[in-house]
Amino acid sequence: MKNSNIKQMIVSGSGKNRKINCCFCNEKLNRSILPHIKKEHALIWEDWKKIMLEQYNEGYNPKQIMKREFNTLFTWSVIEKEIQKMIENNIMKGKKIKLHVKNKITHWEPKTDELTEELDKTTTWKFKKRGDWATHTGNYRGNWPPQIPRYFIKKYTKKGDWVFDGFLGGGTTVIEARLLGRNAIGYDINPYAIKLTKKQLEIIEKESKKQNHILPSCEIKVKVHDVKDLEKNLDESIDLICTHPPYFNSLKYTQSIEKDLSRIPDVNIFLDEMTIVAKGFYKILRTNKICAILIGDIRIKKNMYPLAFNVMNRFLDEGFVLKDTIIKEQYNDRSTAFYVNSDIRRINHEYLFIFEKLLR
Repeated sequence: MKNSNIKQMIVSGSGKNRKINCCFCNEKLNRSILPHIKKEHALIWEDWKKIMLEQYNEGYNPKQIMKREFNTLFTWSVIEKEIQKMIENNIMKGKKIKLHVKNKITHWEPKTDELTEELDKTTTWKFKKRGDWATHTGNYRGNWPPQIPRYFIKKYTKKGDWVFDGFLGGGTTVIEARLLGRNAIGYDINPYAIKLTKKQLEIIEKESKKQNHILPSCEIKVKVHDVKDLEKNLDESIDLICTHPPYFNSLKYTQSIEKDLSRIPDVNIFLDEMTIVAKGFYKILRTNKICAILIGDIRIKKNMYPLAFNVMNRFLDEGFVLKDTIIKEQYNDRSTAFYVNSDIRRINHEYLFIFEKLLR
Protein backbone atom coordinates (compact mmCIF):
# COMPACT_ATOMS: atom_id res chain seq x y z
CA MET A 1 0.00 0.00 0.00
CA LYS A 2 1.32 3.44 -0.94
CA ASN A 3 2.36 5.78 1.87
CA SER A 4 -0.16 8.56 1.16
CA ASN A 5 1.18 10.95 3.84
CA ILE A 6 4.39 11.38 1.88
CA LYS A 7 2.52 12.89 -1.05
CA GLN A 8 1.47 15.77 1.20
CA MET A 9 5.07 16.82 1.84
CA ILE A 10 5.90 20.02 -0.03
CA VAL A 11 9.41 20.00 -1.45
CA SER A 12 10.96 23.01 -3.17
CA GLY A 13 14.40 23.92 -4.42
CA SER A 14 17.39 21.63 -4.64
CA GLY A 15 20.84 21.16 -3.10
CA LYS A 16 21.61 23.73 -0.40
CA ASN A 17 18.35 25.56 -1.19
CA ARG A 18 16.13 22.51 -0.71
CA LYS A 19 13.10 23.15 1.55
CA ILE A 20 10.55 20.67 2.90
CA ASN A 21 7.27 21.47 4.54
CA CYS A 22 6.30 18.76 7.08
CA CYS A 23 2.67 17.76 6.55
CA PHE A 24 2.37 16.47 10.13
CA CYS A 25 3.17 19.73 11.94
CA ASN A 26 3.65 22.21 9.09
CA GLU A 27 7.22 22.99 10.18
CA LYS A 28 9.51 24.27 7.45
CA LEU A 29 12.76 22.30 7.23
CA ASN A 30 16.06 22.75 5.42
CA ARG A 31 17.21 19.98 3.07
CA SER A 32 16.44 16.87 5.17
CA ILE A 33 13.26 15.81 6.91
CA LEU A 34 14.77 12.71 8.52
CA PRO A 35 16.12 14.14 11.84
CA HIS A 36 12.83 16.01 12.33
CA ILE A 37 10.66 12.91 11.74
CA LYS A 38 12.80 10.74 14.05
CA LYS A 39 12.69 13.31 16.86
CA GLU A 40 9.24 14.89 16.59
CA HIS A 41 7.21 12.09 15.00
CA ALA A 42 8.76 8.87 16.35
CA LEU A 43 5.62 6.76 15.88
CA ILE A 44 5.37 7.84 12.24
CA TRP A 45 9.03 6.90 11.75
CA GLU A 46 8.28 3.42 13.15
CA ASP A 47 5.42 3.09 10.64
CA TRP A 48 7.71 4.19 7.83
CA LYS A 49 10.27 1.54 8.81
CA LYS A 50 7.56 -1.14 8.65
CA ILE A 51 6.68 0.05 5.14
CA MET A 52 10.36 -0.20 4.15
CA LEU A 53 10.60 -3.81 5.35
CA GLU A 54 7.26 -4.79 3.80
CA GLN A 55 8.31 -3.39 0.43
CA TYR A 56 11.70 -5.09 0.70
CA ASN A 57 9.99 -8.42 1.45
CA GLU A 58 7.84 -7.93 -1.66
CA GLY A 59 11.03 -7.84 -3.72
CA TYR A 60 11.76 -4.12 -4.10
CA ASN A 61 15.30 -2.82 -3.57
CA PRO A 62 16.03 0.35 -1.49
CA LYS A 63 16.17 2.60 -4.54
CA GLN A 64 12.79 1.37 -5.76
CA ILE A 65 11.30 1.73 -2.27
CA MET A 66 12.50 5.32 -2.12
CA LYS A 67 10.79 6.18 -5.42
CA ARG A 68 7.62 4.19 -4.71
CA GLU A 69 6.98 5.23 -1.12
CA PHE A 70 9.07 8.19 -0.05
CA ASN A 71 9.12 10.56 -2.99
CA THR A 72 12.92 11.05 -2.74
CA LEU A 73 12.59 12.86 0.61
CA PHE A 74 15.80 11.17 1.68
CA THR A 75 18.38 9.00 -0.05
CA TRP A 76 17.90 5.31 -0.71
CA SER A 77 21.01 4.65 1.46
CA VAL A 78 18.90 5.73 4.48
CA ILE A 79 16.37 3.04 3.58
CA GLU A 80 19.15 0.50 3.02
CA LYS A 81 20.59 1.15 6.51
CA GLU A 82 17.20 0.85 8.20
CA ILE A 83 16.47 -2.41 6.39
CA GLN A 84 19.90 -3.70 7.45
CA LYS A 85 19.16 -2.90 11.09
CA MET A 86 15.78 -4.65 10.96
CA ILE A 87 17.23 -7.70 9.25
CA GLU A 88 20.05 -7.96 11.82
CA ASN A 89 17.55 -7.64 14.68
CA ASN A 90 15.28 -10.28 13.15
CA ILE A 91 18.21 -12.70 12.70
CA MET A 92 19.27 -12.16 16.31
CA LYS A 93 15.71 -12.97 17.41
CA GLY A 94 15.59 -16.09 15.23
CA LYS A 95 12.91 -14.71 12.92
CA LYS A 96 12.63 -15.67 9.27
CA ILE A 97 13.80 -13.06 6.80
CA LYS A 98 13.29 -12.51 3.10
CA LEU A 99 16.31 -13.35 0.94
CA HIS A 100 16.56 -11.75 -2.50
CA VAL A 101 17.93 -14.56 -4.65
CA LYS A 102 17.50 -16.05 -8.12
CA ASN A 103 15.34 -19.14 -7.75
CA LYS A 104 15.92 -20.31 -11.33
CA ILE A 105 19.22 -20.80 -13.13
CA THR A 106 19.20 -20.07 -16.85
CA HIS A 107 22.90 -20.67 -17.54
CA TRP A 108 25.67 -22.23 -15.46
CA GLU A 109 28.79 -20.46 -16.71
CA PRO A 110 29.93 -17.35 -18.61
CA LYS A 111 28.68 -17.22 -22.18
CA THR A 112 32.28 -16.88 -23.38
CA ASP A 113 35.12 -19.05 -22.12
CA GLU A 114 37.87 -16.62 -23.21
CA LEU A 115 37.89 -15.02 -19.77
CA THR A 116 41.13 -16.51 -18.41
CA GLU A 117 43.10 -15.93 -21.60
CA GLU A 118 42.06 -12.27 -21.87
CA LEU A 119 42.83 -11.46 -18.23
CA ASP A 120 46.29 -13.04 -18.52
CA LYS A 121 47.35 -10.41 -21.05
CA THR A 122 47.10 -7.15 -19.12
CA THR A 123 47.32 -5.48 -15.71
CA THR A 124 44.16 -3.43 -16.35
CA TRP A 125 40.84 -5.24 -16.07
CA LYS A 126 37.30 -4.07 -16.67
CA PHE A 127 33.97 -5.83 -16.60
CA LYS A 128 31.26 -3.67 -18.16
CA LYS A 129 28.69 -6.31 -17.31
CA ARG A 130 28.72 -8.13 -14.02
CA GLY A 131 28.46 -11.89 -14.52
CA ASP A 132 24.94 -13.24 -14.01
CA TRP A 133 25.35 -16.97 -14.48
CA ALA A 134 24.18 -19.49 -11.85
CA THR A 135 22.79 -17.56 -8.84
CA HIS A 136 25.03 -14.49 -9.24
CA THR A 137 23.37 -11.07 -8.93
CA GLY A 138 24.42 -7.61 -7.83
CA ASN A 139 21.85 -7.49 -5.02
CA TYR A 140 24.40 -7.66 -2.21
CA ARG A 141 25.90 -4.21 -2.20
CA GLY A 142 29.66 -4.09 -2.65
CA ASN A 143 30.10 -7.68 -3.85
CA TRP A 144 32.66 -8.23 -6.58
CA PRO A 145 32.15 -9.55 -10.12
CA PRO A 146 32.20 -13.37 -10.27
CA GLN A 147 34.66 -13.10 -13.15
CA ILE A 148 37.40 -12.30 -10.60
CA PRO A 149 37.19 -15.34 -8.27
CA ARG A 150 36.45 -17.56 -11.28
CA TYR A 151 39.70 -16.45 -12.91
CA PHE A 152 41.82 -17.12 -9.82
CA ILE A 153 40.16 -20.44 -8.99
CA LYS A 154 40.66 -21.74 -12.55
CA LYS A 155 44.23 -20.44 -12.85
CA TYR A 156 45.69 -21.25 -9.45
CA THR A 157 43.79 -24.31 -8.19
CA LYS A 158 42.79 -27.78 -9.25
CA LYS A 159 39.93 -30.02 -8.17
CA GLY A 160 40.34 -31.05 -4.56
CA ASP A 161 42.16 -27.85 -3.57
CA TRP A 162 40.85 -25.56 -0.81
CA VAL A 163 39.77 -21.95 -1.46
CA PHE A 164 39.23 -19.45 1.37
CA ASP A 165 37.29 -16.16 1.50
CA GLY A 166 37.31 -14.32 4.83
CA PHE A 167 34.93 -11.56 3.70
CA LEU A 168 32.28 -13.68 2.03
CA GLY A 169 29.60 -11.03 1.47
CA GLY A 170 27.12 -12.20 -1.17
CA GLY A 171 28.87 -15.57 -1.48
CA THR A 172 30.45 -15.01 -4.91
CA THR A 173 33.73 -16.82 -4.22
CA VAL A 174 32.30 -20.01 -2.72
CA ILE A 175 29.59 -20.16 -5.40
CA GLU A 176 32.32 -20.17 -8.05
CA ALA A 177 34.23 -22.80 -6.07
CA ARG A 178 31.09 -24.96 -6.01
CA LEU A 179 30.55 -24.60 -9.76
CA LEU A 180 34.20 -25.44 -10.50
CA GLY A 181 34.48 -28.35 -8.07
CA ARG A 182 36.86 -26.82 -5.53
CA ASN A 183 36.52 -27.19 -1.77
CA ALA A 184 35.89 -23.84 -0.11
CA ILE A 185 35.56 -22.14 3.26
CA GLY A 186 33.80 -18.82 3.65
CA TYR A 187 33.66 -16.57 6.70
CA ASP A 188 31.62 -13.46 7.27
CA ILE A 189 30.82 -11.63 10.48
CA ASN A 190 27.42 -10.70 9.06
CA PRO A 191 24.85 -13.50 9.63
CA TYR A 192 22.74 -12.18 6.76
CA ALA A 193 25.63 -12.79 4.34
CA ILE A 194 25.92 -16.41 5.49
CA LYS A 195 22.16 -16.99 5.23
CA LEU A 196 22.17 -15.53 1.73
CA THR A 197 25.11 -17.70 0.65
CA LYS A 198 23.59 -20.89 2.06
CA LYS A 199 20.34 -20.18 0.26
CA GLN A 200 22.14 -19.75 -3.05
CA LEU A 201 24.05 -22.98 -2.55
CA GLU A 202 20.75 -24.75 -1.86
CA ILE A 203 19.29 -23.36 -5.09
CA ILE A 204 22.36 -24.53 -7.04
CA GLU A 205 21.92 -28.09 -5.74
CA LYS A 206 18.17 -28.05 -6.38
CA GLU A 207 18.45 -26.61 -9.90
CA SER A 208 21.28 -28.96 -10.87
CA LYS A 209 19.09 -31.98 -10.06
CA LYS A 210 16.07 -30.46 -11.75
CA GLN A 211 18.02 -29.66 -14.93
CA ASN A 212 20.19 -32.81 -14.84
CA HIS A 213 23.23 -30.55 -14.71
CA ILE A 214 26.19 -32.48 -13.31
CA LEU A 215 28.24 -30.54 -10.76
CA PRO A 216 31.74 -31.65 -9.71
CA SER A 217 31.88 -33.05 -6.17
CA CYS A 218 33.41 -30.82 -3.50
CA GLU A 219 32.93 -29.60 0.06
CA ILE A 220 31.71 -26.09 0.89
CA LYS A 221 31.76 -24.70 4.44
CA VAL A 222 30.39 -21.27 5.33
CA LYS A 223 29.94 -19.84 8.80
CA VAL A 224 29.43 -16.66 10.78
CA HIS A 225 32.95 -16.01 12.01
CA ASP A 226 35.41 -13.15 12.55
CA VAL A 227 38.20 -13.34 9.98
CA LYS A 228 40.65 -11.97 12.57
CA ASP A 229 40.21 -15.16 14.61
CA LEU A 230 41.09 -17.98 12.21
CA GLU A 231 40.74 -21.54 13.44
CA LYS A 232 44.02 -23.35 14.13
CA ASN A 233 43.07 -26.37 12.03
CA LEU A 234 43.32 -24.13 8.93
CA ASP A 235 47.09 -23.61 9.32
CA GLU A 236 48.94 -24.38 6.05
CA SER A 237 45.78 -25.94 4.57
CA ILE A 238 44.57 -23.35 2.03
CA ASP A 239 45.59 -23.37 -1.65
CA LEU A 240 44.06 -20.02 -2.62
CA ILE A 241 42.79 -17.00 -0.69
CA CYS A 242 40.44 -14.92 -2.80
CA THR A 243 38.71 -12.08 -0.98
CA HIS A 244 37.25 -8.58 -1.10
CA PRO A 245 37.51 -6.74 2.25
CA PRO A 246 35.65 -3.52 3.10
CA TYR A 247 37.18 -0.21 2.08
CA PHE A 248 37.44 1.08 5.65
CA ASN A 249 34.00 2.52 6.53
CA SER A 250 33.11 3.89 3.09
CA LEU A 251 30.30 1.32 3.02
CA LYS A 252 29.02 -0.13 6.28
CA TYR A 253 27.95 -3.75 5.82
CA THR A 254 26.24 -4.02 9.19
CA GLN A 255 24.62 -1.57 11.58
CA SER A 256 25.10 -3.22 14.97
CA ILE A 257 27.87 -5.86 14.82
CA GLU A 258 30.81 -4.54 16.85
CA LYS A 259 33.66 -6.47 15.22
CA ASP A 260 32.62 -5.52 11.69
CA LEU A 261 35.68 -3.88 10.07
CA SER A 262 33.45 -1.61 8.00
CA ARG A 263 32.21 0.10 11.18
CA ILE A 264 35.65 1.14 12.49
CA PRO A 265 35.75 4.96 12.94
CA ASP A 266 39.54 5.45 12.59
CA VAL A 267 41.52 4.45 9.50
CA ASN A 268 44.68 3.65 11.50
CA ILE A 269 42.73 1.19 13.66
CA PHE A 270 41.35 -0.33 10.46
CA LEU A 271 44.88 -0.82 9.12
CA ASP A 272 46.00 -2.42 12.39
CA GLU A 273 43.07 -4.84 12.10
CA MET A 274 44.07 -5.61 8.50
CA THR A 275 47.55 -6.47 9.83
CA ILE A 276 45.90 -9.14 11.99
CA VAL A 277 44.07 -10.36 8.86
CA ALA A 278 47.35 -10.49 6.91
CA LYS A 279 49.06 -12.51 9.68
CA GLY A 280 46.21 -15.00 9.68
CA PHE A 281 46.13 -15.30 5.91
CA TYR A 282 49.88 -15.94 5.78
CA LYS A 283 49.52 -18.64 8.41
CA ILE A 284 46.71 -20.61 6.71
CA LEU A 285 48.09 -20.39 3.15
CA ARG A 286 50.33 -23.15 1.82
CA THR A 287 53.80 -22.20 0.59
CA ASN A 288 54.01 -21.08 -3.06
CA LYS A 289 50.27 -20.37 -3.12
CA ILE A 290 48.32 -17.20 -4.01
CA CYS A 291 46.39 -14.65 -1.96
CA ALA A 292 44.30 -12.28 -4.15
CA ILE A 293 42.69 -9.21 -2.59
CA LEU A 294 40.55 -6.53 -4.22
CA ILE A 295 40.51 -3.20 -2.40
CA GLY A 296 40.15 0.45 -3.37
CA ASP A 297 41.15 3.92 -2.27
CA ILE A 298 38.77 6.26 -0.45
CA ARG A 299 38.25 9.92 0.29
CA ILE A 300 38.57 11.30 3.81
CA LYS A 301 37.25 14.86 4.15
CA LYS A 302 37.19 15.11 0.35
CA ASN A 303 40.91 14.27 0.04
CA MET A 304 42.18 11.08 -1.53
CA TYR A 305 43.50 8.53 0.94
CA PRO A 306 45.62 5.65 -0.49
CA LEU A 307 43.90 2.90 1.49
CA ALA A 308 44.78 0.17 -1.00
CA PHE A 309 48.52 0.76 -0.87
CA ASN A 310 48.51 1.04 2.90
CA VAL A 311 46.77 -2.35 3.09
CA MET A 312 49.23 -3.73 0.52
CA ASN A 313 52.17 -2.67 2.70
CA ARG A 314 50.65 -4.40 5.73
CA PHE A 315 50.57 -7.66 3.76
CA LEU A 316 54.14 -7.19 2.53
CA ASP A 317 55.26 -6.58 6.12
CA GLU A 318 53.84 -9.97 7.10
CA GLY A 319 55.96 -11.83 4.53
CA PHE A 320 53.86 -11.88 1.35
CA VAL A 321 55.53 -11.13 -1.99
CA LEU A 322 53.68 -8.97 -4.50
CA LYS A 323 53.37 -11.03 -7.67
CA ASP A 324 51.18 -8.57 -9.60
CA THR A 325 49.04 -5.46 -9.24
CA ILE A 326 45.90 -5.26 -11.35
CA ILE A 327 44.02 -1.99 -11.80
CA LYS A 328 40.32 -2.76 -12.07
CA GLU A 329 38.02 -0.17 -13.59
CA GLN A 330 34.72 0.33 -11.78
CA TYR A 331 31.35 0.28 -13.51
CA ASN A 332 27.84 0.83 -12.12
CA ASP A 333 29.18 2.25 -8.86
CA ARG A 334 26.18 3.38 -6.78
CA SER A 335 28.20 6.22 -5.24
CA THR A 336 28.21 7.97 -8.64
CA ALA A 337 25.13 9.96 -7.67
CA PHE A 338 27.01 11.65 -4.83
CA TYR A 339 29.53 13.16 -7.26
CA VAL A 340 27.00 14.73 -9.63
CA ASN A 341 27.46 18.52 -9.84
CA SER A 342 30.57 18.22 -7.68
CA ASP A 343 34.19 19.26 -8.26
CA ILE A 344 35.35 16.03 -6.60
CA ARG A 345 36.42 13.31 -9.01
CA ARG A 346 34.64 10.00 -8.63
CA ILE A 347 37.07 7.20 -7.74
CA ASN A 348 36.85 4.95 -10.77
CA HIS A 349 39.46 2.32 -9.98
CA GLU A 350 40.27 -0.48 -7.55
CA TYR A 351 43.44 -2.48 -6.97
CA LEU A 352 43.66 -6.23 -7.18
CA PHE A 353 46.81 -7.32 -5.37
CA ILE A 354 48.12 -10.78 -6.19
CA PHE A 355 50.34 -11.89 -3.31
CA GLU A 356 52.37 -15.08 -3.11
CA LYS A 357 53.65 -16.90 -0.06
CA LEU A 358 57.18 -18.06 -0.77
CA LEU A 359 59.40 -20.27 1.33
CA ARG A 360 61.33 -18.04 3.74
